[in-house]
Amino acid sequence: MIRKTLPVLLLASATASAAEAPEQRVVRDVRMFERVDLGDGISVVAFGVMEDSRCTPRNLCLRDDRLVIDTVLTWRDGEREAPFAVGTRYPVPGGSVVFAGTTTPPSDTGAIRLKEYRLDFVFVPER
Repeated sequence: MIRKTLPVLLLASATASAAEAPEQRVVRDVRMFERVDLGDGISVVAFGVMEDSRCTPRNLCLRDDRLVIDTVLTWRDGEREAPFAVGTRYPVPGGSVVFAGTTTPPSDTGAIRLKEYRLDFVFVPER
């Protein structure tokens, strides 16, 4: 649910004003500790999971469905450690970076190994 909804919303908002706005850059299936170039000198590295309280389809869930990762964002003149919840925008020079979701399903048997996470990021340029 988290993974499918946000990219569709971002794509719809981008399509509505595509004539006047630069194109968003989407990077999918990023592994933990993998540095990804989002363009314009901006990169992101995810290095940890701060919270993963997503519910599995088999369980009745009465808590928030939430995934928060820890990242390092780098741009031409700076660098910052930034926690990201799914859907969070972080402003950087020239636009913002969004943690769009994950393709890694939640686990009902305990913690997920960091090497198993696959993450999606979007760079949204300023208009």
